Amino acid sequence: MSAAGIERTVLISADARSAGRGWGEVWAYRELVLFLIWRDVKVRYAHTLLGAAWAIAQPTAAAALFTIVFARIGHVPSDGVPYPMFALAALVPWMYVSGTVATAGASLLNNAHVITKVYFPRLVIPLAAAGAGLVDCAVAFLVLLVAVLATGLRPLPIALVLVPALVVVFTIIAAGAGCGLAALTVRYRDVKHLTPLLTMLWLYASPVVYPLSRVPSDARWLYALNPLAGTLAAFRAVLVGRPVDWAALGISTLAAGALCAAGAGYFQRTERVFADIV
Repeated sequence: MSAAGIERTVLISADARSAGRGWGEVWAYRELVLFLIWRDVKVRYAHTLLGAAWAIAQPTAAAALFTIVFARIGHVPSDGVPYPMFALAALVPWMYVSGTVATAGASLLNNAHVITKVYFPRLVIPLAAAGAGLVDCAVAFLVLLVAVLATGLRPLPIALVLVPALVVVFTIIAAGAGCGLAALTVRYRDVKHLTPLLTMLWLYASPVVYPLSRVPSDARWLYALNPLAGTLAAFRAVLVGRPVDWAALGISTLAAGALCAAGAGYFQRTERVFADIV
């Protein structure tokens, strides 16, 4: 209420030049993205006992548990690869994607105090979550690579090219799913309660605890529509020296692009109401 007794409303929105610029506008705010990534990394490791070691402890502990449950008890095959390495090679990128989706999904609600005060492309918030997760992924990957070599496995020569390319694809998957989930979480708050269940289902719908070869060949193209199916299998294959299923990788990569376009597109279509309902 102003001094004259007249109520004033402040509208936070893009100006005429920036509205609708989409990814171009995100690029214009790239310094903000980098700042938010750095902030998220610092917050993640603040007041922790193990710090960055959590990036190593989580996939390692999961690989040990899966080895007991699926290899020792369930007798799940691993294509001739020692099961601990078989599981760990898929868990490193899986934990990056699942962790990013969970963090990005809650990112708008966690930054509501910023969204309601100043305009910037809201897309940078879930994208920053995807970037921050890459720090943990890089630490875990270095340990994974040392473990692969120590086990006597030899990565394929093409790993020098394919591994970085797959990391980009995993980032696209995580960002796309995270953006879509973030927008849904703002509009429907009970979505955040479904996230752990959806993540668990996605885990078992992906070749993390079992090899891609266990999927019937005539249904593999359908299975590969899961963007993590062919990509996780290819990531593991090149690191442990096994053949890559290029057909599944191609289908999953296309599915990853479609997921990112759908998630980011839905986010941008609903972005204008975020400040009103967070």
